[in-house]
Amino acid sequence: MGSMASIKMIINEIQKMLGWLYELREVVAIFLDSQQKADLHDKFHLKAFYYLYLTRNSFQCEVADVSDEVQEEFLELKFNASAEEDFRELDLETFWVKYLPVYPLVSH
Repeated sequence: MGSMASIKMIINEIQKMLGWLYELREVVAIFLDSQQKADLHDKFHLKAFYYLYLTRNSFQCEVADVSDEVQEEFLELKFNASAEEDFRELDLETFWVKYLPVYPLVSH
């Protein structure tokens, strides 16, 4: 049982770091440009990186962080109290299995 708690703690820390990295994305992009690391700069702006952050931090994101085509669905999710409670209580995979049919744009 203790190892499961340790794994959840590690996952939470990774999610926090991913959030910080996403929030610092513009600063990192400028740094990579200044170091002439175009290949890394391009990878840093991948849409997949954005969606990874969004699906792992749905209730911490702001509407401005979400692409236009997802905003309406994102707002529905963000203000769904039951979904937020499930997000805290369920593991990430179980949460998205449950909510994928309801929020398909946010989950992809």
